[in-house]
Amino acid sequence: SLINTTRYTITSVNNITFGILSLLDPTKLNLIPSSMYSDLTFRGYDQALTSQIERIRQYEVDVLVLMVDSIPQSEDTCSSVNFSSWTYLESLVRSHGDIDIVFAGPNIAKDHEETVTNLTNWFDEPVFLVSLKDGDVVHHINVTLLDNRSLSNVHVEFEEVSCENDPDSEVQST
Repeated sequence: SLINTTRYTITSVNNITFGILSLLDPTKLNLIPSSMYSDLTFRGYDQALTSQIERIRQYEVDVLVLMVDSIPQSEDTCSSVNFSSWTYLESLVRSHGDIDIVFAGPNIAKDHEETVTNLTNWFDEPVFLVSLKDGDVVHHINVTLLDNRSLSNVHVEFEEVSCENDPDSEVQST
């Protein structure tokens, strides 16, 4: 059987429709017992992303957000010495013209210093890659949209999470 590695959500904020896609590597999340791997075929991220973008287009999304926690070892391009998870994600984003913002999980962004990287896709439109580090919790995302509904700026604010800030003494002691 074929495992689908993407899911999507549609949400609206201030009359702007956001489509939120997530690419998941089921082998990293231990969703499937390793004994079953030989019986399954995993779609590549490129194929999974293409099919979900086609589905999400029916909702007339203004901003398409992609969340990726890790890149599967099975992606052939990642096995090359000169190709990291970050460069693979950049090439994936550049090849899909619909994506506006990407949140790259700590497994991908671990060696990347910039919080927000500005790229362009193959239509020469802006794409913003946001690097997440361990412990990052996104508090606010401020986006600037032009009249033609294309993004011109993305600013992300993070919030520190601490059990010491929780008024519940049981949470604090844990």
